[in-house]
Amino acid sequence: MNPTIYCTHVETPIGTIVLKSTQSHLTQVLLPNAFRIQDTVVHETLLLNLAKQQLLDYFNGQRTSFTIPLSFKQSPFFTATLNYLQTIPYGTTISYKTLAIAVQHPRAVRAVGHACSKNPLPVFIPCHRILGTDGRLTGYRGGLFAKRYLLELEKVHCTLK
Repeated sequence: MNPTIYCTHVETPIGTIVLKSTQSHLTQVLLPNAFRIQDTVVHETLLLNLAKQQLLDYFNGQRTSFTIPLSFKQSPFFTATLNYLQTIPYGTTISYKTLAIAVQHPRAVRAVGHACSKNPLPVFIPCHRILGTDGRLTGYRGGLFAKRYLLELEKVHCTLK
């Protein structure tokens, strides 16, 4: 039996974000342009309200990490990649190559890029902190505008702290 999925919308500087959860874990973050609002039915829970507040605090520069329980079912390689992403400090970036080395698959640069692109919990799992080997912004599910915005937000607030 599948658990009930709950949903809420959050208005952010990069657009409307949809948060989905079970009763106990955040399971999906849909960035702007990745969904149609009319396809989501809002049914908020205490967990979603907390996730929403933490996300708003992040966008206001008042939060650098999240304490929401997350749930994602991926292969061991994807799980290792997503887990490592959560260790990258606020306001810093690494390359896809560095990420591949960190998860002990130094030749799997494209595979870690694919794992980032399939990240079900962007922002909460900060795949926006990954750059091309040459330091360029590369693909992001929410678009390069959103990736640039998140990186600049963190850079500004990291400098202020």
